[in-house]
Amino acid sequence: MAMPAESAKRWTAAEARRLNEENPLPWPHYEVIDGELLVSPAPRYLHQRAVHRLLLLVGAYLESRSAFELLPGPADIELEPDSTLSPDVFVFPRIEGRRVRHWSEVTSLVMVAEVLSPSTARNDRVKKRDYFMRNDIAEYWIVDPQEKRITVLKRRGKTYTVHSEARANNTVTSSLLKGLEVSADKVFAAARLR
Repeated sequence: MAMPAESAKRWTAAEARRLNEENPLPWPHYEVIDGELLVSPAPRYLHQRAVHRLLLLVGAYLESRSAFELLPGPADIELEPDSTLSPDVFVFPRIEGRRVRHWSEVTSLVMVAEVLSPSTARNDRVKKRDYFMRNDIAEYWIVDPQEKRITVLKRRGKTYTVHSEARANNTVTSSLLKGLEVSADKVFAAARLR
């Protein structure tokens, strides 16, 4: 006689938050999408260097644009009930011209960038991409330090299309943040070991 398959546990945002709070170290970090627990180990050095450079480059552009804020993860962004995400880099609107005071005030994101790592690439390319799409994130940047490639995806209806892509000696542009250009060389040059 066949036994019924055991259903997978459906995780909640509260459980992921509890795991993050109870962990005395910053890693691993826990996120939840569609009831699935995503566990991210400590990022590699090259990952963090790429995140840092991206923050500097996008931050310089946003410095004179007070409508938006730019932050790195870890974060506790809940765009859907019972989900919690921590994008590597994200841009969100200020509330009535002021900075937010708590993660619960961040109810929309305008741009997200994920820097791929071997352990998170599939989630970043599939699960998070689908999540960002259905939550109306206008622009999703996938930064691949291994391939030294930046791909800017633009939301068109119910799908993302490639707006801009760059490798060495090239820049990507934002469809949303007019005038923003980011050099792949500047993002990845700092990630090379010297």
